[in-house]
Amino acid sequence: MSGKIFKTKAPAPVCLNPQASRSVLPIQLKRTEWALAGLSKTEIMARVKTASGEKKPGPSEIGAMSYMMSRDQYLGDAFFQCFANR
Repeated sequence: MSGKIFKTKAPAPVCLNPQASRSVLPIQLKRTEWALAGLSKTEIMARVKTASGEKKPGPSEIGAMSYMMSRDQYLGDAFFQCFANR
């Protein structure tokens, strides 16, 4: 697994609403699968581009939304930390 793809010090859980879980989650899972298989970022993006050209998995559903609600969020030093849940 490439440390350049996965940042182990950046826990960023993502919550998905029902629309996003049907239309966004499948491609997120596929990208994760490819990364764990050892593909480079370039190879992953090429596969995503190929899949989108084939209309797989399709466009996001209307109203699809992801958000983060974690007290332990940390996205990196370069990002503002919002601790609304504390």
